[in-house]
Amino acid sequence: MEGCQTVERQQQPQQKKKLKVDRRRWTQKEEVELTRAWVDISEDGGMGKGQNRDQFWLRITKRFCKGIGRNPDYRTSSQCNSKWNLMNKVVTHWNGIYKNFEKQWASRESETSLLKKTHATFQDDM
Repeated sequence: MEGCQTVERQQQPQQKKKLKVDRRRWTQKEEVELTRAWVDISEDGGMGKGQNRDQFWLRITKRFCKGIGRNPDYRTSSQCNSKWNLMNKVVTHWNGIYKNFEKQWASRESETSLLKKTHATFQDDM
């Protein structure tokens, strides 16, 4: 072909692919164990406030993995932190509803009734 020039394509450097972390659904058992780990580590008076955020979440993750009987690399600190942040928002919202009903709690009312009202209101909000 006349007038056509051969154009050499420059090879693009291969981009580094991000390592995909296994996305596992959190089970209810794992959510409960994450909560236990968070409470245990948060209330550890021996460490106090001297630990930084990364150390804090690493300790929670280790405790969590031990609690569910998994290898320490089953979940990352980042995964545990993210899950806790999501759970904490929901729990805080539920607790706020419960506390409001608790203030209005009539002595003749059972705690079961209080919990049912809290749950119904919480479901309506979600």
